[in-house]
Amino acid sequence: PGAAVWVSASVNPGYRLLGWSTDPEGFDVVSTDNPYVFTMPATDMQLYAQYVGADLIFQDSFESGLGAWTDVSTGGYAKISTTNHNLGERSLQIDDIGIRQTRTLAVTTGPLALRFWLKDPGPGGTRTNLIYADMRNGGWGPPLLGISPFSGQSFYQSRGPATQYEDMPLATRLVSSEGNEVWNRVDIALDGAGTARYYVNGVLTKTMSGATPAQIDRIYLGNGTSSGAMTPAYFDDIAFFTNPRLLTTSISPEGGGSIEGYQRNQKLKGATTGFYYENEPIRLVAVPAPGYSFAGWTDGGGTQISTSSTLDLVMPGADLTVSAVFEPDVYAW
Repeated sequence: PGAAVWVSASVNPGYRLLGWSTDPEGFDVVSTDNPYVFTMPATDMQLYAQYVGADLIFQDSFESGLGAWTDVSTGGYAKISTTNHNLGERSLQIDDIGIRQTRTLAVTTGPLALRFWLKDPGPGGTRTNLIYADMRNGGWGPPLLGISPFSGQSFYQSRGPATQYEDMPLATRLVSSEGNEVWNRVDIALDGAGTARYYVNGVLTKTMSGATPAQIDRIYLGNGTSSGAMTPAYFDDIAFFTNPRLLTTSISPEGGGSIEGYQRNQKLKGATTGFYYENEPIRLVAVPAPGYSFAGWTDGGGTQISTSSTLDLVMPGADLTVSAVFEPDVYAW
């Protein structure tokens, strides 16, 4: 106890050191220094070097508060919720239309992606049409890519360059989470030619062209105009990264079962289809529906790749398709 301890981590190609944590999942990061020097406490301790794919620019589950986010609110103040969350034990709570948080980045060029989970209180809430998520160029300039409310309704539209707003089809709008634990997964990916794809809960809802394929330099969460109380909404597990790879998961036959996703030893609330960065790990678990049994995993070409119901993936440097195959139970009479 009391001694100075010096630790250093080496980094393999394709990865970078996220930091040092006291838990294996990486929620409790105590330092991003490398090497890291600390004073040994009076009790035993475990320290984990946390690595991520080199394409990840940042990820935030709000476990340590607002951290690198800057408050630019015009009313109210952002809170950290401990009762509503996707991964970890915390999320960002927005309960006033004036709340707005920003994170400034080094200028980032496409291809890139923004991925986050949003719990919207739905049509039974008040002012629920005022939850925004934007990637922008030049501060308060025109939004480049994001989602925003549409005509006061409790669903969202794609938000494009300048004033190019396009309604997402009603069939793929964000799911109301009023009174339950429904979290909506949103993925926005921009390629190098200025075409953006919007996935909501694992479904491609909109393709939009004409975006500037460069100079994303900040991300905004919340509206930040005027002020006024609203039913709380929550953001969680935000990731921003370059060179996104699309993971497409499917079920065969439809209704034969479901796929659960796990990251950092915790279950994701919602879809597994979406964008990931190279070398990002995800665990898929096939769950048969009553009357079915799991038969195996197949790739995009129909070749079986595993017969275990648990499939641990490390995202490759290309898009990937996997399907969980189920078979009807056969009963002998």
